[in-house]
Amino acid sequence: MGAADVIPGVSGGTMALITGIYRKLVFSIHCVGLGLLKSLLSGAYWKGIWSILAGRVAMDDIDQLRARPAGIDRDVQITAFLILVGVGIVVAGLTMVKILPGLLLDYPTYTKGFFFGLVLASALIPWSMIRTKHPRQLIAFAAVAILTFLLMGIRLDTSSMAKGQIYVQWNGPEESFQLSAEKTRFAAAPPTETDKRYEKLGVFFRPATDMKIERGQRTAIPVLAVRAGVDSNMEASTLVNVRGESHLTVEQPTPLVGGKDTPLWYIFVVGVIAISAMILPGISGSFLLLMLGQYEYILFRVHSLVYEKNTDSLPVILIFMAGLGIGILAFSRFLNWLLDRAHDMTMAGLTGLMIGSLRKIWPFRTTDGVVDTAVLPSEFTNQVAITGTWFLLGLAVIGALSFFSRKAKNNL
Repeated sequence: MGAADVIPGVSGGTMALITGIYRKLVFSIHCVGLGLLKSLLSGAYWKGIWSILAGRVAMDDIDQLRARPAGIDRDVQITAFLILVGVGIVVAGLTMVKILPGLLLDYPTYTKGFFFGLVLASALIPWSMIRTKHPRQLIAFAAVAILTFLLMGIRLDTSSMAKGQIYVQWNGPEESFQLSAEKTRFAAAPPTETDKRYEKLGVFFRPATDMKIERGQRTAIPVLAVRAGVDSNMEASTLVNVRGESHLTVEQPTPLVGGKDTPLWYIFVVGVIAISAMILPGISGSFLLLMLGQYEYILFRVHSLVYEKNTDSLPVILIFMAGLGIGILAFSRFLNWLLDRAHDMTMAGLTGLMIGSLRKIWPFRTTDGVVDTAVLPSEFTNQVAITGTWFLLGLAVIGALSFFSRKAKNNL
């Protein structure tokens, strides 16, 4: 779940559904309240948690947990479960935040192909959980899938990102060079292969659109900062490097302006929205952060605080975490109510969410820097073949997880 929540287009809720803990996760979060706070004062509560974490007491499945009356025993089970899930999310998230963004930058097509296979195969899981099939579930599925598909096409908010125009010239051996809004990055200083700090904390700009430039021609290129922040505003002649392209020269005759730090109240709202999406299969909290223009900004603040000990980022992270906490407590209660009172319709809707979200992670795309457009490959190339292999691997991973999950249940 932690790894999935780092990737725009892939939901941690999807991973919870795949691994069979989704219903228990929603129920456990919804039970967090004043009663659990009272249990914190009991020695039996802490002793019970330690017994579960140490493996001396078995953890309840969802049916056993729901059958328990409210009280210390249920609070012990809930807390132990959430501790284990939470630690896994944090460890995986902090690890993958260093790995997955790089994979998406360097190998976006292959990475998205793998996750497309994961999500497509896992969409069968909530549909299989519908107890009584009826045409109204099909209608709910179709309606939610269409709405989600449309949501995945909303425009990126660039209002807090610096922007402007630069000039580039291609001097390589090829007749032309393809600038990619997804992969090409302009930098204020030449990052080296070992300069991991700059990769995470430096300021990068991207072309505002895909564009082909001819060799020897000085070409004007509109550029956009990859994240919000006042530090992305650039004086003239400071953007001089192209990541990984030594034959491309850059001139920046005018300043790049418009970058603003995000207000703390908006960070809180973004946190509430993102966590509500993170526990829904198919709707990615990272995707909504991206569309709200805050994905790279939040990642930058996390990197700055965790790896650079920059306390200036602490208020942003604390406010964002407060939004996450309040959002997940409120939304989990609503979601648990839906699962209790309209289980089959909810599962049909979750299936629609997952199918509709496939628009965002379709691996073959073109972009104008603000809106991504899915395209079909015009010919069968090595890239298509490799992407197809990763797609099949994603399908196989879900198939294997489902097989071993059923086998484990049969052995209980």
